[in-house]
Amino acid sequence: MQFGLALFEYLVAGLCGALWLIPIGNEWGLKIIIDAVTKASGIGDLNVFIFIPIFYVLGIYIDRSASFINKCLNKFVFKKEDSSEASYLRTVRILHSSERLGLAMEYYVSRERIGRCTSLNLFIGAITLAFYNHWYGMALCVAIFIFSLLITKNLKSLSDDFKNESLKIITDYQYRQN
Repeated sequence: MQFGLALFEYLVAGLCGALWLIPIGNEWGLKIIIDAVTKASGIGDLNVFIFIPIFYVLGIYIDRSASFINKCLNKFVFKKEDSSEASYLRTVRILHSSERLGLAMEYYVSRERIGRCTSLNLFIGAITLAFYNHWYGMALCVAIFIFSLLITKNLKSLSDDFKNESLKIITDYQYRQN
């Protein structure tokens, strides 16, 4: 994966995660830490250098959590086999065979990852708003969460279809070469 793309994906996930994490942090006394960091760095550009790595790491945690939750739901609720090993093998084969197909595949996988993280952030955001008795905000988050689940499922299908079709093209090309 290209570093710039990964940085963008994880920053988006981390910034969205901060929308529900900051109110929780304020409730649990982390406001003191946030205020101390802000005062220590002054009001200016240094905040960017402090908070971007935090959002990046938060984005990584959110992505891995969303991926883990998806695997558990597929295994225990939907009774689907874990196809992650097959997916990794398809990915490796595509990346090894064609740089252009690899770049296109990263685009599909990137959209899927952002969708997966957004769904998890919306779900946790709805729970956070429910704890603060913001029922209209919670209802909006739940509605968008349900919509985002449908979109994420569609993005996953597009990504899988792209990988499968790419492998067909690669196999056909290799067959014609022999």
